[in-house]
Amino acid sequence: MGNQQKGGGGGDKKPSKAVSGSGASLELDLKEKSLDRFIADAKKGHLKTIESLDLSRQDVSTVPPEIGQLVNLKLLRLYDNELKVLPKEIGLLQCLVQLYINENSLVSLPAELGDLKNLTFLDLRYNKLTSLPDEIGKLVNLKQLLLRFNRLDSIPDSVGNLVDLEVLALRNNRLTQVPNSISKLVNLQQLDLQHNAIHTVGDLTNCKKLRMIDLQFNALKVLPSGLGNLENLNNLHLKYNQISKIDEVLGNLLHLEEIDLEGNRLESLPDTFVKLKELKKLYINRNHFVTLPECLANMGSLEVLFINHNHLTEITLVTYLTQLHTLNFASNDLDYLPKGFTILTSLRDLDTNSNVLKDLVSFIPCAGFQSLQVLNLSSNELKVVPPEIGTLPALHKLLLHENDLRVLPPEIGKLTSVTELNLDENKLTLLPPEIGGMVSLEVLNVNQNTLRDLPAELYTLPLRMFGIDDNPLNAIPEAVVEGGSQEIFDYLGKRLKEKK
Repeated sequence: MGNQQKGGGGGDKKPSKAVSGSGASLELDLKEKSLDRFIADAKKGHLKTIESLDLSRQDVSTVPPEIGQLVNLKLLRLYDNELKVLPKEIGLLQCLVQLYINENSLVSLPAELGDLKNLTFLDLRYNKLTSLPDEIGKLVNLKQLLLRFNRLDSIPDSVGNLVDLEVLALRNNRLTQVPNSISKLVNLQQLDLQHNAIHTVGDLTNCKKLRMIDLQFNALKVLPSGLGNLENLNNLHLKYNQISKIDEVLGNLLHLEEIDLEGNRLESLPDTFVKLKELKKLYINRNHFVTLPECLANMGSLEVLFINHNHLTEITLVTYLTQLHTLNFASNDLDYLPKGFTILTSLRDLDTNSNVLKDLVSFIPCAGFQSLQVLNLSSNELKVVPPEIGTLPALHKLLLHENDLRVLPPEIGKLTSVTELNLDENKLTLLPPEIGGMVSLEVLNVNQNTLRDLPAELYTLPLRMFGIDDNPLNAIPEAVVEGGSQEIFDYLGKRLKEKK
């Protein structure tokens, strides 16, 4: 449920006539019929056997107090309406199990909501709630409480009474702290608190069933207490806080598969991270690392590593991570790739952009990179692309823009799976005719070079986008050049026909 999208508990349904009877479903089309009939039937007791009521997406602005007559109701959908208040009679629905009131304009909730003792699912996302009644703590059977995208600045301590709660979603509110009573939520599995202003989280020691914690985009300076005791935790999201140190106890999270620490103030990681044998994804980008943490050498389970936007000058330790399929070290200060780099034969996505790489010597031989699909070498200081580039059969995106390239090797034409090639802002004077061998190429950008001419073989390519601006193109008639890329493309076609 942590990734549940905006929208209520079901798709659009064609409204039907009022139906009564045990287990029946009632759907009202208020564009054709007012609530008068519903209210009249409720007063007569005709609707007491109804178990499911769907009034979603009906422009309802008021729920009549007669709703309390539906004493056997188990499912109530009121999402995507114009409700600002709920009647206190909502508390009479003692059999209610699921309640969807998301996507309305509720600013408060009646205390009587706490009387819904059998409620297991409560969706209040996308409202305008500024507070919750203490009585919400009486919903002792609640398993999922969804409060995303409201205006809450606090949570009542009584939330700690919801001991059966498995999912608590409070992202995009105005919270500054989470009460200590959260420690009582011993069955909690997902805690979503991202995009608040939280600086303090209660002790999590007893929340041992937690599998996912999302605290990204908050104001934490230290980690929540008890975090190291959550032995079942799989995913920990702490990006964009103000954390400057990671506690050693995080090494106790033996089942952790992903930890996101992007955008904090870290300079190191504890050596205890070597115990995280199931960790597959590590994000320490946009921090203050000058050197890579030594623990990386023993974290061979990693498949995804983001270390971009730090102050790194060498990354030799990544050569120990032979399971990596995604590596991003963009925006650092590297002028070379480490020796042994070719051992990373599982790579599928490599991003080196915005460094000061001058050559690709350690990338050769690159025939071992049989799975590499995306190669971003942009914004470096490369003068040459090695001929071995043609030995990357799976490559489909090659980004070489903003370098110092004068020529391309003919072997570029062997990249038959590449769909996008960006060569903008280099110093190319010619393109090799072999480029016509790139039979899958759909996007080609060569803007801002010094190209005098273009090979006619370009016409054979299935290009959808062809960027050729800011090149002299002296060898092509001026009138053709002034006509734009399509005119140039057609001209190449005529030239190719004549050539044949």
